[in-house]
Amino acid sequence: MNSRKETVALTESALLTAITSVLAIAGLYIPFMGFLMFIISVPFIIMMVRHSWKYVVIASACSAVLVSFVAFPTYGVYVAVFGGLVGLVMGHYIKEKKDSSYTIFYGALTASVAFIIILSITTLITGISLSETVEKVFTETLSLTENMGVSDMLKNSEVQLADLIEIFKMIIPSSLIISAAIYSLINYFVATVIMKRTGMDVSSVKKFSEFTLPNNIMVGTTIILVLSYFAGKMNIVDSQILFMNVLNLFIYVFLIQGVAIMFFYLEKWKFKKFTKILSVIIIFLFQMTLTLAVVGWIDNVFDFRKVRQRK
Repeated sequence: MNSRKETVALTESALLTAITSVLAIAGLYIPFMGFLMFIISVPFIIMMVRHSWKYVVIASACSAVLVSFVAFPTYGVYVAVFGGLVGLVMGHYIKEKKDSSYTIFYGALTASVAFIIILSITTLITGISLSETVEKVFTETLSLTENMGVSDMLKNSEVQLADLIEIFKMIIPSSLIISAAIYSLINYFVATVIMKRTGMDVSSVKKFSEFTLPNNIMVGTTIILVLSYFAGKMNIVDSQILFMNVLNLFIYVFLIQGVAIMFFYLEKWKFKKFTKILSVIIIFLFQMTLTLAVVGWIDNVFDFRKVRQRK
């Protein structure tokens, strides 16, 4: 019986290895299919839930080798680290029937570590750091605009782009953490949808409109801000860089709760799903993210939706 289970597990590992390799290669080479690179952990999450960590390790190693042959070695490492490592951690928490917030949080934490590993390997191989890459991209953008515009506009845009380069380089750490959280959230959603459709036993996911940050988030926020202040005063780190990263991170953390509040009231007023999607698009188009983040922060204090009371 055990040998039969192992045979089934190995067969599924081979199948998911092939699926992962196809997703990775299609996302890299086929136009408009780049989004496939962001769901590369899904097959490994399913593998972890159905079987065990050793099959995830085997599948991720085989996928990395196949992708490296077709593409390039660093992309193979991306598949193994992002796909395998994040999939293993998230699959473990789903298998243990943990709350979705735990799964997404530890998935984001693992993805952040994976980002650091990938960037370190890439820098080691190419000798070019992420900040240098950012500066190069913006410099090429500047050169392109110089060939297209008027001289006065060029001077103004040059100053703006130079400032933008410095700002973007400063917020790289928080941007990576936010990207890791989005990556974790997307893979969790896609994996749970697939597993439910295929009849696998998965814990029900709470409605997004009921999402709320932990009760102690305000205490944690205060502690981080105080530590950031003293770290700057003691010249442990650059206070400006630290403040911008902390602020950027907090804005997006409370923005999630702000969007959840908006969804809650749209559902309460019987608006259709299309309205929710349109509302999110409008928020980003009209740069209302800070406003909604403040709403999320206030809700964390006063609990407008009474979510904690219902819990």
